[in-house]
Amino acid sequence: MQIDKTLLVPHRYSTRYSKIISIVLTTSVLFSLCSLFVYHYQQKIEEHQQSLQFIKAPQVNDLYFLDFRLLSTNQVANQRYKIAKVVAITGNIISLHYGNTFYPHHNTLLNSVSSGQLELANYFSTDIYNFRHQEIENMFASSAIYAAKRPSTTLITITKE
Repeated sequence: MQIDKTLLVPHRYSTRYSKIISIVLTTSVLFSLCSLFVYHYQQKIEEHQQSLQFIKAPQVNDLYFLDFRLLSTNQVANQRYKIAKVVAITGNIISLHYGNTFYPHHNTLLNSVSSGQLELANYFSTDIYNFRHQEIENMFASSAIYAAKRPSTTLITITKE
């Protein structure tokens, strides 16, 4: 049995084409990753702009997502995030009810929203916390309020950080 030696030697064009294919695939992957990054960044900007609109023109039942570490100095390490609900607006004063639950992670807060925990009768405390509108805007500027949402018939979604 004799082996044809021309089959064992690579064709002179095969390495050139494999390099071209490699470059095309690498470029495609890099373009896809860049597109994904730009999309995610644009989505974060749109969410921030929408939150800013809700902060500037609050309505009753708006939800504020709070990073409580920036609001209080007496926090336990796993008590980071909390939700507040606008219950009244009187002139320049915005009244909030805080949620009764602290969340250690951003994702656990998101899971509670998507699971419908906000609908429970005792989710929000009965204590009222009054803030001037300028204080709310300052809290948003300092990221103590990191998102504001206006509930509607559609689901509330927040982009993960």
